[in-house]
Amino acid sequence: LLHRKIANSSVLNQDARFITEMVVRAARNNSLSYSSPFAPRENELRLDAPSGLKMIFKQSDAGQAECADLPAVRCLLLSTDGGASWTPISGKRVSIERFDVYVRPPESPFELVDGAYQNDIQPFVTFVLSLRYMATIPKEQETLQVQTTVSSRVYLR
Repeated sequence: LLHRKIANSSVLNQDARFITEMVVRAARNNSLSYSSPFAPRENELRLDAPSGLKMIFKQSDAGQAECADLPAVRCLLLSTDGGASWTPISGKRVSIERFDVYVRPPESPFELVDGAYQNDIQPFVTFVLSLRYMATIPKEQETLQVQTTVSSRVYLR
């Protein structure tokens, strides 16, 4: 039992590092998509790449076909074409229990409104990620929570 719990915890740690690195890199090297204002708490991260690609990270629904996993698993999905197609970026048997995104400022600091910018805040995003390894035996399940904040290096003024 202990050996399997440690192995499951290792899988979670590896997935958390991979997902965190991927989301941080994308948020740092692309601009936040202000096509619509961000709510105080979002369940997806929308980014605009310099190449024109629209990237979206979001939590799937339980049992969503793109995850191709257990019926109870919710994976983290990535779209690089504005939501037309999705690719899972979390591992097998790893359920994304929570993917909360907090964007500041909620409206674009790069658009002039009546000759002035709406704010002078460098865009940044905080995301909270909660993962659970869905072991067959409930006592072997492990959970992990990660939170990080990253600011975009893309400044359009």
